Amino acid sequence: PNEAFLGVGIWHPDADTLRLLRDAIVENPAKWKRAKSAKAFTEQFELAGDSLKRAPKGYDPDHPLIEDLRRKDFIAVTKLKQKDLVAPAFLDHFTKTCTAAKPFMRYLTEVVGLDF
Repeated sequence: PNEAFLGVGIWHPDADTLRLLRDAIVENPAKWKRAKSAKAFTEQFELAGDSLKRAPKGYDPDHPLIEDLRRKDFIAVTKLKQKDLVAPAFLDHFTKTCTAAKPFMRYLTEVVGLDF
């Protein structure tokens, strides 16, 4: 009660998908940084989910993006207030929030070979 959230991304990807995501970060770190750092996205969402305690096998533990490479989930969440959920303008707010996640979701779907 009184708590709701909107989540986007890929939660608990299988090993092959996880490898695709990690390899994409290593191969083009700038593209990942843009996707996770877009202003509208970071104003509303926080990256979340589980991470490994150590670097995954086959990845440099000193990689500058090791925190992201350790991710087991590539998700982001934003909290929704109850008053917003029942407001007449909720659909507009929800649409704006989803639109803010667009660069992040486009990146993930392209990496795993899906149409966006």
